[in-house]
Amino acid sequence: MKKLLITIICITGFVYQTMNGQDFDFSELSQTTIENFRCVITAENYTYYGLSSAKALEQIIIDEPIYHYGVQLNALQRYNEQQSPDELVSMMDFVTIPLINKQTNEVETFIMINKRNEQYQTTGMGKIPFVKEFMGLKKESQADREMRLIRVPALNVAYAGIVVDGLLNLIPISYDQKDVTPRPASVIFAELAKTIKGGEDVPN
Repeated sequence: MKKLLITIICITGFVYQTMNGQDFDFSELSQTTIENFRCVITAENYTYYGLSSAKALEQIIIDEPIYHYGVQLNALQRYNEQQSPDELVSMMDFVTIPLINKQTNEVETFIMINKRNEQYQTTGMGKIPFVKEFMGLKKESQADREMRLIRVPALNVAYAGIVVDGLLNLIPISYDQKDVTPRPASVIFAELAKTIKGGEDVPN
């Protein structure tokens, strides 16, 4: 019972407030989260948190936050190619903070952060689907090209979104990334709309 109580004290209470997510400095929240998780992680459970060892948090660098953008299924079902694809994409209340291993320069794990009522709160630590692959694509892309992580949670698919000649284009993200050719978001969304026509919306 005492051990459980200590664990609860260690991993709760990481709430900070902001009015604009992209103006928020996540460094203090991330550092506080790391310090608190150090008292939870052991030689028996470190893999659960996506770590390579029980001491991995002592050798990490906090990387830039990755904002998640989402497309809701009900909006996708109604989409047609005459509609601007940008209208479907909106920022989700979810941010991940990559933790980089100093020695290998590889992603060690991620801090998971949710936003509720204009407040950011740490909700966990571990691997996140598609994010590591997105980071790989972003690293290989041109340095001056903005890239966004765009997800369709209901379909469990994700894309790297870039602007080409003023239009949103998407690169499908997969765990075995081969084709990195951008395609117009309008075409991809229209294809997805045809495959899911008649389905029910799934909240994201």
